[in-house]
This record gives sequence, structure tokens and C-alpha cells, in this order.
Amino acid sequence: MTVTLTQIKQISGVTAFNYAWNGSNRALIFNPSLPAFVFDYAPGGSSVEAGLVVGSTAQALYSGATGGSNLLANEVPMIFFTQYVLAGGGVCGYSGCMQNSSSACGPWFVSYNLQNNTYSQNCSAIPNNSITSHLVDVVLDYTNQYLYMFFLDSTTGDGYGVLIFAVPFSSLATFLANLQPPSSYKVAWIQPQNPPSGWHTYATTVVYYNGNFYIVGFDQPSNYYYWIVQYSSITWSSSFPSSAQLTGTIVEVYSGGGAYGGNSFLNYYVSNGQIVTEILAYIPVNSTSNGSFSTIYIYSFNPSNNTPSQLFSLTNAYASLRSINMGGVIVFVQSPSNGTFYISAYDRKTNSYEQSQAISGVLGVLISEPYYAIIFSGSPTNLTITTYQILLDVVPAFVNVTYSNGTLSGQVVNLNGNQPLANVTVYLFTLATQGDDYSSGTQVTSTTTNSSGQFSFSISQAGYYALKIIQS
Repeated sequence: MTVTLTQIKQISGVTAFNYAWNGSNRALIFNPSLPAFVFDYAPGGSSVEAGLVVGSTAQALYSGATGGSNLLANEVPMIFFTQYVLAGGGVCGYSGCMQNSSSACGPWFVSYNLQNNTYSQNCSAIPNNSITSHLVDVVLDYTNQYLYMFFLDSTTGDGYGVLIFAVPFSSLATFLANLQPPSSYKVAWIQPQNPPSGWHTYATTVVYYNGNFYIVGFDQPSNYYYWIVQYSSITWSSSFPSSAQLTGTIVEVYSGGGAYGGNSFLNYYVSNGQIVTEILAYIPVNSTSNGSFSTIYIYSFNPSNNTPSQLFSLTNAYASLRSINMGGVIVFVQSPSNGTFYISAYDRKTNSYEQSQAISGVLGVLISEPYYAIIFSGSPTNLTITTYQILLDVVPAFVNVTYSNGTLSGQVVNLNGNQPLANVTVYLFTLATQGDDYSSGTQVTSTTTNSSGQFSFSISQAGYYALKIIQS
């Protein structure tokens, strides 16, 4: 496995803000060819701010807030939103956010219009309440047709529990256009039963699979846990509840202490001809003086029996807080010395670890879904910003998929060079409803691409179907 970077766009002379990398690596890229993205940074190396770049224009978001804002780029599949991208996090010391005081922290939102490259932001995109703090993740539920927004429980400091704000898919277009809550929203406030001492869910991520939410949590020594909450156990309301519901079970994943943040990803791979489902946990451990982490662990968590197993560890890693998942390959940033960075990758399928060539003379590197790196160079007040696409040896993708006279056909190519991929297994799933995710569907059949990367399926029954490449 080789990690390569392909330059997409570079802009120079960005002077809108004083950029300082703080090691969080949180970013969301909207349009790599403009470029257009939102990210976090630490002006003066202190409080976290959020920055926006659209083409050659850059600005700080909520820069007037005392203590700054705190961006958490959400792991939302961009293909779902045909017109909009939703990002957000928290803003502190800004009056008017929810019912929180001017000295408190509340959620803030950015909605970006992909068609006309405009954006809107506010800190009152959900009804006034005194419960919510930072927006920490967004999850799509294709089975029940909802988008869930997870917020820290502001009544307990760093989030003893979470508040879940649910927007039905049928109301998403309106919500993303004006960031105003639809009348059909629902909400739940949940806390764990009997959690470990010092429990909190700050800087967490959420995976939804097979009717369960897997919410990352930590205890006082900063061990890493999954708080598993059955969807069916949650009591939903049409207004903000006055008390939290105690629900779910807590399972320890990593017990070495010193963990913070990290990411969780739902992952699939083929083993002995069978599709295996797992949750991959990227766990950075022991923060360093430059904001990175000296050690990382990668764990596989089996959702069928709730058991973790360590796959990989890397000491003297100087790794970033955030990572992305490229089909079972966890990609993250390493910074062994000032101004030198690597894009590193751990491949779940082969249990191997690789680094890109060293990136020198830069101020910072951010990684972003879907598979991009954003590199800052120059001086903090006169930046050059370059966007790269992250490519592995093989990054399979579907192209030219069509349906005609009972035949579904298409081609599989490698995004690294756009060459056809031969002998790749393509799986066909049948789905219960339109827009459903294949993970909740039923595998019908599979086939193998020919020498030109082409494949076809005969479909005789009307319904909803999904195609998927699951690499072995």
C-alpha cells in the first residue's frame, strides 16, 4: 500500500486570519476545486476558532465570541446532500445561542450550498433550550429516515449524556436551506446508567448500526468506551424534555488511559468468502506539547457480541486527533517535528501501516472527508493553501452505472489513475425503502468485473437495489 497525494488546487496570499495549527485536524471540504472548506485553528495557539475558505476568500467564523468557537466537522456522506453540506460544532461566550448565557457554550451550524457556493451560519438552528452544548456528530439513519444531530449535555460540563435532535429526511431540504427546525422534529435527552467514575462524552463520535447507537465515552483516567444505546429504548418527544432518560450499556474498548477524542467508523470486509461487519476505533493517546498524541491504537469492535480486539499500535506517533476511513484504511496525520508532516494509513484488510513522503516546510495539515488533505504553508498571516486528494494504490469507484431492459450494468475503476479494475467482486443488495443504506439490506447475488472493469446483473423484480464493493 502506497499513500500518494494529488494536488487539486492552490491559492496564495490568504490574509483573513492568523492561522496556528493546534493538532485537532478537524475540517470539512465542500468543493476541492474552488477550494471551499471549513476548518478549525488556534489563533495565537490558544482558543479554537473556525475558519472558512471559499476560493481566494477567507474569513473567521464567530470571531467575536469570547473564548472562540470549536468546530467539529461531521462525518456526513456528502453524496447524500445533493445541494447542501452541514457542519458545525460549538461557540462559547456568544450571547443569544439557545438559552445559554453569554458566558456559556452552545451549538453553532454552518450550511453550505454546493450549487451557488454560498453559506449561512447561526447558533439557534434548533429551538431554544438550556440543555445543548457543542454539536459533536451527525448520523444518517436510512432505515427510519432520520438525520440525528448529537449534542453534549451542557448540564453536566463535558457531557455526562447527550441530546439527540432528529430531523426527518422529508424535511431536510428546508432545514439545510434556512437552518430553522421543521415542525416534524423530535428530540431525546439520554444519559448512561451506572457509568465509570468521571464519565464524559466530550469530543465524541457516533456510529449507528443494526438499531444501535455506539457513542464514544471516557472515564477519569481517560479509558475509551462504547456507550451502546438501542434505538428502540429511546423515548422521543416533540419538545425538549425536562429530564434525561437513563439507558444503554457501557463496554470498555481500551483501558490504558490517556485517550482523548478519536474516531469510530463502521467497516466491512470479506473474510473466507463472508462479509464481516466491525466498528473501527481510532484512539489517540497521551497528548504532547504541540497538540498531537504520542501513541495511537486501532481497535476492532465486534457489534454482534460487543467485544473489542486491538489491531495496531504506534508509539512515538505524534499523531493527530482526527482520522478518516477509506474503505477500511484509517488515514491520519503525523507531525514528528515542527514543519514536517506525513499522511499515514493503516489498512485493516492487510493489517499493514504506511506513510506518505514527508511534507516539509508547512504550518499544518488537515484531513477531510471524502479523502482530502488541506496543507497550509507560508506565514500565519499570509497563507498558501493547497488541497490534495489522498489516494491509495487502489481506490475503487463505480462509473457509468445504468439500468435498461432488466439489466443493471456499469464499470469499476481505480480513482488513482482512473484505470479499469478487473476481477473485483461487486455485490448486489435489495433494500426495503428508497434511500435505504445497503448495510440494512439483503445480499441478492454478486459478480466479478471483466478485464475492462465491467459488470452486469439481471434484475427481474421491481424494487430498490444497492451496489457495493467490499474488498477482501
